[in-house]
Amino acid sequence: MDRNKNAVWSFVISLALVSALCIFFEPTWESNDDIAMSMVAHGYGLAAISSPSLIFSNILWGYLVQTIPQVNGVLGYSIATLTTIVVFGAIVLFSLRKVGHSWLLSFAVCALLLVRPVLFPQFTINAGLLTVGAFVYWYFYGIHGNKFDLVVGCLFAFFGYLIRSQEFFLVLLIATPLLPWRKLAKDHFSRIALCALSVGILGAMYADYQAYQGDEWREFNALNPVRAQFTDWGAGKLLKENTDILTQYKYSENDITLLENWFFVDPSIANPDVLNSILVKLGPIPNKQVALKNGWAGIRVMTHSAVLPLFLMGLILLMLTPNRKLILAWVGCLLTFFAIGLLGRPGFLRIYVPVLSLLVIAPLLIQHKDPRHRGKFFHLLIYASVIVALINAINSFSESIKIEARNVKIRHDFSNFPTAPVVVWGSAFPYESIFKVLSSTGELNYKLYGLGTFTLAPFGHARRESQNGRGLVDLLRSSNGVIILAVPRQFKLLEIYCEEHFNQHLQIIDVTRYGELEAKRLSCY
Repeated sequence: MDRNKNAVWSFVISLALVSALCIFFEPTWESNDDIAMSMVAHGYGLAAISSPSLIFSNILWGYLVQTIPQVNGVLGYSIATLTTIVVFGAIVLFSLRKVGHSWLLSFAVCALLLVRPVLFPQFTINAGLLTVGAFVYWYFYGIHGNKFDLVVGCLFAFFGYLIRSQEFFLVLLIATPLLPWRKLAKDHFSRIALCALSVGILGAMYADYQAYQGDEWREFNALNPVRAQFTDWGAGKLLKENTDILTQYKYSENDITLLENWFFVDPSIANPDVLNSILVKLGPIPNKQVALKNGWAGIRVMTHSAVLPLFLMGLILLMLTPNRKLILAWVGCLLTFFAIGLLGRPGFLRIYVPVLSLLVIAPLLIQHKDPRHRGKFFHLLIYASVIVALINAINSFSESIKIEARNVKIRHDFSNFPTAPVVVWGSAFPYESIFKVLSSTGELNYKLYGLGTFTLAPFGHARRESQNGRGLVDLLRSSNGVIILAVPRQFKLLEIYCEEHFNQHLQIIDVTRYGELEAKRLSCY
């Protein structure tokens, strides 16, 4: 009965906390990835039609999101996002109460872990938090042997995988020293449950793979892996230092910069076969000197103000509850983040939040094994958790208020933005400011010809306009030109592109300002 009562109260308090944050503040998407996937799932903005093919998340998650109806104008993708956070908050409260921590300590830790993901939601964070939730239930199974805990943990792990598989595996890797492997390996039921989870993940993986095998995905599939080398992994910078390779393949530095800036609409530049050959010639990315620098940057990111409270709380708990398994988890964390930086991807805060959340929760669960520890450091632990949670909340609230003031201005500036298709180049369009988490963005009739990851995806306006003879290059080469929203640096790239590829000067037909941004009708005719 106490277990059920704690579960109900944990869910109610988590729901109240998330609701209060959404009422008193305006949640803003942490990145435009979630907005793009919401557009795809519900068929607006960048997407001409609704599709479960979210690309960054599994196809099964796309189908699930599509089935969620609007509630008070809020789209299904946003509902799924916030529901995930509510569930994780309930897990935190319930688990901490279960091992004997006070409501004050439990709420402080819950607030520490939830405030930022609510105010700045992001799907990678949510995937990692669900995986942390899976760890919690598996940990309890190792102690009590309750089959319900094992099954629930497997369900959370499965949904964590569906939302973002890479973050699921990352959190699982860091949690490896902390999991009750002896119990999981010896128990017959646990072997069945974990096999079922593995089969489910493999099935979801296969379903996702099959969803992208149609002819309509052929161009996207050919370019996407190679474009990532330029947009994500820094191949362009290294290539510009090897001008002999550029000369050999008849590419200019401007062509490479265009690729780095998501310009995939000209197949003479975004040619996957040629680009793959160039990358083979180029060799490993990045070079050793840059890789080591990036590796250390990957560790230093944990001192960023957005994740510093989590990092400090994790360290405090490690010192108060020294444990061999925790030390191994921390070592694994540091080595993993160093390796991620080494590969060229340091500084993405969203991948750090769930891992550090794990390193905050784990010692609080482990601590219950030694009542002497809990008694000795109980008051210090409460003080530390409350102070760190307050610091985190104040920083997050301040950032949210500043961002919302900026968002209000930008929405006003874009109030007269046309509903006819407009080319929006990369992140020049202020997606996070215009498309709210808690509003029916489907009511906005913007048709965005996006230059980005989804440019060649079959569900997008970009692909459909191109197939109908109204592609960017086609319109750019016409006398009427094409409307493009971009930043000055991108317009300069386009000017050089016209001169190098068509021996023409870029003509500005007209200009419309939207606050600090400009949409220009341009022609290279």
